[in-house]
Amino acid sequence: MHIADGVLSNSPSGMIVLGAGAAATVAGTAWALRRMDHEQVPRVALCSAAFFVVSLIHIKLGVAAIHLVFSGLMGISFYFLGTRKK
Repeated sequence: MHIADGVLSNSPSGMIVLGAGAAATVAGTAWALRRMDHEQVPRVALCSAAFFVVSLIHIKLGVAAIHLVFSGLMGISFYFLGTRKK
């Protein structure tokens, strides 16, 4: 999940990966904000905060530690629970 510091920013191909990731993030956020029902903003904010707090839990796995990543699950759950426009 995590990449060591400087691995991507020190190479031309790494800069392309960073730029593509930034562009995809901006496009995905803009798309989601346009589709989201604005009456659901408080619910989305509360769930986002809860998922963020849960992602702070670290689990020892050998010499490394992993943490829970629920952002994808959150997006899927919002889609199926009705925060999408009908």
